[in-house]
Amino acid sequence: AGKLGGKWNLPGWSPIIGQVPESLPVFCRLRDDVTKLFDEIDASNKLNVSSSKEGSSLKKQRGTNEGKVKHLTKKRARLATLALDEVRRHQLVTNFRGDYFRPLINIYTRGPTKVPGGTGDCAAPKLLAEAARLGLRPTGIAEIFVGATGGMSTGKGDGELYDACKDRCEQIAGFMLCGLDDV
Repeated sequence: AGKLGGKWNLPGWSPIIGQVPESLPVFCRLRDDVTKLFDEIDASNKLNVSSSKEGSSLKKQRGTNEGKVKHLTKKRARLATLALDEVRRHQLVTNFRGDYFRPLINIYTRGPTKVPGGTGDCAAPKLLAEAARLGLRPTGIAEIFVGATGGMSTGKGDGELYDACKDRCEQIAGFMLCGLDDV
């Protein structure tokens, strides 16, 4: 899922579903705005830490900065959501029945909830999309996690088999598998 070595698509690997986010001008603008907000929030937080050690006028300023941080954090979250929505509009999914290029947000089965980040980024959706595009009929599929383990990135183990993630890829698999009734 995601980038490998700073790249979304690698030779010999199934490509991502949809367009590379950096090729979408609206996404790039929003990403840059979110990055600037991270910097503003960090600067305000540093000011809060230094002012907490000072007198009452600086403590008053700290309270103002805390309000600013809350405002900036909400703005950053809103812009990050818009950026992800832009990527989602360009994630066009296909299946084996010939229903080509339906937006991922339209096939997500969890109802009115937002599509979580990472949906469609795992191996199974990429492989199914590529097989459908090439006219191949898969007879089975397995996902093996390859990568850094532990820490904040994942609780998965390198080289271990995993089921489709319930909140993400499992929610789009039904649509993607349509047309494989005999498998």
